[in-house]
Amino acid sequence: MKTLLLLLIASTFLLTSPLNAEPPFEFGEISSSDMDLEYFRDKYPGEPAVIIGNIGECRFDYDNNRGFQFVIRRQYRIIILNEAGLDYGNFSIPYYNSRGVFENIRRFRANVFNLDGDEVNRTRIRQREGFTNDRGNNWHELTFAFPEVRVGSVIEVRYELVSDFLFQLRSWQFQHEIPVIHSEYQINLPSFFVYYASLRGFIDLDIILNKSQPVIPGRSEGEIALLMDRLMDK
Repeated sequence: MKTLLLLLIASTFLLTSPLNAEPPFEFGEISSSDMDLEYFRDKYPGEPAVIIGNIGECRFDYDNNRGFQFVIRRQYRIIILNEAGLDYGNFSIPYYNSRGVFENIRRFRANVFNLDGDEVNRTRIRQREGFTNDRGNNWHELTFAFPEVRVGSVIEVRYELVSDFLFQLRSWQFQHEIPVIHSEYQINLPSFFVYYASLRGFIDLDIILNKSQPVIPGRSEGEIALLMDRLMDK
């Protein structure tokens, strides 16, 4: 499948916007009907897994000691449809470091849900259960091999990443090699930071522009919000 990417590069162009669409799931809340394996298999025949929601929000905060930082908050949920999808029980978060300064991953939470009859069982995963890999070129990753993952499992992840490296503002991948039902990325940009937004791919996105409240009084700012939505009842 062709992928659709949002690339953000320092340049001379600024987009702003908010997002009004409701996310397709509430983290930590799920019912047996949300895990209807046959429904997903009928709708996405032959697929190993389906990403139910992939939601990112990036904002800029100001720290009196460290200056400006960007904070990315991500929520992600996926359902495993067959044995080929079990590899999606492995999850990694890349993070950057330079001269002893590391991006900080915080507030990590993950759940693996499984059905036992009509009862939903939850396995909780915490950040200390992950392990670190060195990817080279100043990049590391925090990696998890989630327990209790089997066919029919629903996996969800939530975390924040805090970075001093403003030149490493993340791109966003809306499409993947498996179906994605809902993907969105919202970015809050102070007006004196200018990035270039480049879309690559063939799927139309909803984009709305808007001004918002500033991080620093007297400074204007705004948001860029992009949404790809393929709700199950469409």
